[in-house]
Amino acid sequence: MPRADFVCAPRLRVRCCRVANLGRSSMTFHFEIYRDAEEAPLVTAELVYVNADPSSMKAAPLPDELRERVRRYERTAPQA
Repeated sequence: MPRADFVCAPRLRVRCCRVANLGRSSMTFHFEIYRDAEEAPLVTAELVYVNADPSSMKAAPLPDELRERVRRYERTAPQA
């Protein structure tokens, strides 16, 4: 399991967090984290969320309502 320990908290801002990809059962989020007043990102990250059926613990299709909400929210359409 990934882990991060912060010794001192720098002033950070998440400037970009978006759904970059909508798969059959997954969504990929892209993040950019910046230090205050810096133009280049300090961290770029990707997080993949996989929708699972709680009873079988197997991948399950993303609900159509969720897909539509993501498409309406994002300025740039996620890749399919």
